[in-house]
Amino acid sequence: IPQIGKEICLSEIRKRHLQRFVYRPFAPALMLWTNEIAFNQIPNPIKQFLNGAISYFRHGEWRTSIVLSAIAVEIILAELYEENYQEEAPDVSLGKLIKLLRQKITLGEEIENSISVTNEKRITAVHRSQIIPSEKEAVDALFGAGRLTLWYSKQFS
Repeated sequence: IPQIGKEICLSEIRKRHLQRFVYRPFAPALMLWTNEIAFNQIPNPIKQFLNGAISYFRHGEWRTSIVLSAIAVEIILAELYEENYQEEAPDVSLGKLIKLLRQKITLGEEIENSISVTNEKRITAVHRSQIIPSEKEAVDALFGAGRLTLWYSKQFS
């Protein structure tokens, strides 16, 4: 659990393995990272959508949190497209943009998984589905968007 003081340190209250406990610190840690630690490394639009996703997550608005996480991912992918194709990213769906990027660059398995999980949760949240978005889906989408943002900030900072 991140503690805020002169510096960030991790402390353990007690070991928990239930998903509702394990992922609970992720959203505050991501907010701390985007707004304090990596503030100048993350472009404002990405930061704004991640902060929005975190805010809606904290209020239990899972569907909106997932959608905002996916928009943050889409912005990063559009920037990667423009960097690698040297032209403006096309106005296409997130899935199509992912396919176009894969033709040009290799992102690695962890980053591919981060993108895929966020996109899968977006599809569940936006399209008609038997699955009602829950905290688990929202944290998965945030986790994928957060990992992609961390990787992206290291690549282009």
